[in-house]
Order: sequence, then structure tokens, then C-alpha cells
Amino acid sequence: MAFDLLAWLATASWQQLVIASAATRVVIICWMWFSYRVIGGGECYDSCDTFYNERYNATKYLNHWDSVHFRHVATSGYSHEHVHAFFPGVPALHMFLEDHLGLHASSVNVLAVVAYCVALLALRGLTRIVARRYARLALPPALLALPFVTATAAHDRFVGATVFLFLASPTNVFTVVSYTESFFACACLVGLYFTALDPVLSKPPMRRGDTIEVKRRQRCNDWYPFLGAWLCFVAASLFRSNGFLLACIVMVPPVITALSSPLQIMTHHRRWLLGAFLRGLMCVVVLLPYLLANFVGWDRYCRDQLEIVYGMLRGDRCKITGFYPMIQSLYWNVGWFRQWTVTNSPNFLIAAPPILLGAQSLLRHSSRLRNFIQFSPDAIVFNVQMWHLVGLWYLAVTTIHVQVVNRLVFACPAVYWLGAWQLVSEPRGWITRVLVAYCVVCSVIGPLMFANHMNWT
Repeated sequence: MAFDLLAWLATASWQQLVIASAATRVVIICWMWFSYRVIGGGECYDSCDTFYNERYNATKYLNHWDSVHFRHVATSGYSHEHVHAFFPGVPALHMFLEDHLGLHASSVNVLAVVAYCVALLALRGLTRIVARRYARLALPPALLALPFVTATAAHDRFVGATVFLFLASPTNVFTVVSYTESFFACACLVGLYFTALDPVLSKPPMRRGDTIEVKRRQRCNDWYPFLGAWLCFVAASLFRSNGFLLACIVMVPPVITALSSPLQIMTHHRRWLLGAFLRGLMCVVVLLPYLLANFVGWDRYCRDQLEIVYGMLRGDRCKITGFYPMIQSLYWNVGWFRQWTVTNSPNFLIAAPPILLGAQSLLRHSSRLRNFIQFSPDAIVFNVQMWHLVGLWYLAVTTIHVQVVNRLVFACPAVYWLGAWQLVSEPRGWITRVLVAYCVVCSVIGPLMFANHMNWT
């Protein structure tokens, strides 16, 4: 019998999966070293080489672009207005591992690989729940219709395809460098896994014969998955600005309860209001890193309505809630349809394959996604992630740099579910071939470009 990679990825033990994922990261690092030392000739194409001392010299091919900014924040703090665009999560790891523990400069890269492995395990666990609980949505009908494919085998192939796409992601190069991708994906996917375990979405109903003590213990245990998800979302918001979007997921269970069981809310309205109030406060905590990033920059540069170093942006004064968008607009030209220019057309070509492939898969399965407008607990985890993916695509195309769409959706499990549909539905179709070829080409070219400090996003 031929080896079935997708089935193995779905059924392998967590130790085997960690070894496999870590091995792929080691291969990427070795390819980066080879491309830097042999193909690139060991040259550095910008002045960042002057910032590296003996500690960083051996691994400087892993430290370009955003990594330089993160290390600057770790060593010198937020010394200039443009570095306020970088959230404190990665710099804090640099400070803790290198300055406090005295570890090697590459310790953050090792931790990034560890975070990637944890994210992979969380994604597989989340996908197993989705495939088991929402089989009507997650599994392609063409696969279930085959006489030789059982429901268990269909689940395994869908889960394995999701894991495979995560391993072959076009953003592979950013999972071994001191970027936010691995850490944000780890916190985000672990939090989503806990969200799928939320009792509102997964617990069995209490039996009539349960004692008061049993009910009280079950209600206490009900909060454990939510607290785990909340802590993960708070950690994720420390790494990237779009982490504040995760605050919406915190409020999903009480909203679903209110819409699906209004009579229960009327009977236990005090308990529901208390739970909704506590979740609302926790939503504010998830939003705090983004709000504080705006306030700290505003307090330093704009409290007295002082001009930014290079002048006020188009005559507008800095606002306390708009400092971060202002910095992004001033230094990275982020804005509404600003990137829609003729000179930026190559970036649209770079971003076209993932967006077109995802849109094609989404439209193809739209007949099975009609419960987008439903608020049943059976489908909410699946639907929220689909809406999240559509929202990120919209931001990438209209506002931010479209070429970073792969990095933007890296921590969104829906993009891998859409790809998994394609892989298990038409394993030999031309769309599947294009998808796999795109992932392989990006995984080969990306490390080569990044290691030699050439533009790659």
C-alpha cells in the first residue's frame, strides 16, 4: 500500500509531528545559510551589516528588515517615532532571552521554531474538532460520496491536508526569523483551540439528577477554556496590531447563547448579564496593547500638538486613537487604495494566486456555507473564522500592502481549510497543482531572497 502523507499527518503522534515540523524548519535555515554563503557570496545589500556585532555576525542572514527594528527596540527602546509601528512582543523576547538569561542571539529564532510547532499542534487539534463536529461543512461532499472512503478516513484526509498546507505555507521563511508570524500564530491558534472547547459550544446538557455541587463544579470548569483563550488572545495582541480583532471572538459565546436560547436567558438573565459583563471587560484587556501603542506615541510626540519629525501628515493633527495608523501611513504609505498604482502592479501579481485560489474555493463551496447568517453553536467557530478570513483579504486588497496577504492570513485557520477542501476534493486537479506549486516555489525563493536582504514579503 502506498504511503498516505495526509493520513499520516492527521494520525501521527504529537512527538512525531513536532519532529517533522522542526525538521522542515531546519531545512529552511540550512537553505538560507547556503543561499547566503554560496549563492549570495556573503554580501549584505544594505547598511544593516554595520549594526551587527560579534553576537549577531554568525546569524545575520536571519536578521533583516523587521528583525533589525525589533532588535533596535530591544536594545534602545522606542527611540524614534517610526519604531512605534512595531509592537513590543518580539522585542520583549529579545530582552528576556538575551539580556536577562544571557542566551545566544539566535535563541529567539529557536523559540520561533518552537512556537511554530505548538501552533501546528493547535491547528491540528482545532481542525479535528471542526471536522468531527461540523462534518457537514468541513468535509467535501465528493469525498464522502466515494464508496471506499469512510467518515473517519474523510476526517483524516481533511485534517492532514490542513496540516500539510500549514507546513508548506508561502510564509515559511518568516517562521524561522525573529518576526511576529510564529509567535502570533502560536498564541492565536492555541486561543482558537480553547475557544472551540468553550462549554457554550461543546458541553453536554446537565442531567436532571445532577446535584447542586455537580452543577457548581461544572460551571466553574466551564470557565477554564475561556480563560485559556483569553490569555492567548491577550498575548497575541502584544505581537501584532491586528490582534485586537480577536477581542470579538471573546464575546461570541454570550451572543450565541442569547440568539440561540432566548428563553434560557430570560430564566437566568442575571447569570448571563454577569458573564457578558466579565467577557466585555476581558475584551477591553485584549484591546489594551493596541490602545496603549497609540497612547504612548501620542503622549511622546503629539500631546502638545507638536509636529512629527518630518511634518504633520497632510496637515492633519495627530489624534490619541490614530497615532499608529498615522505612522503606518507616513512611513509605509498604508491607506485607502493608496497602493492601487501602476508601479505597484507587480505586488498585485504576487498576491493574486492566494487571493484568487481562496476566492475560487470560497465561491465553489458557497452553497455549503449558507449558514454564515446562522448563529447556532454547531457552526459558529467555523463561520467566525470564515468571516475573519474575508475581512483580512478585504484589508489586504484595499488598505494595507497587498503583497503581505500571505503573512496577514498566516494565523487564520480558514485559509488552510479552504485549501484542504481543494486538496481532498481534486487531488489531481489543475487548481491543486497550482496551489502546491505556489507553496513550493515561495518556500524555495523566499529564504533565498530574505537571506540576501532582497525584497520578499
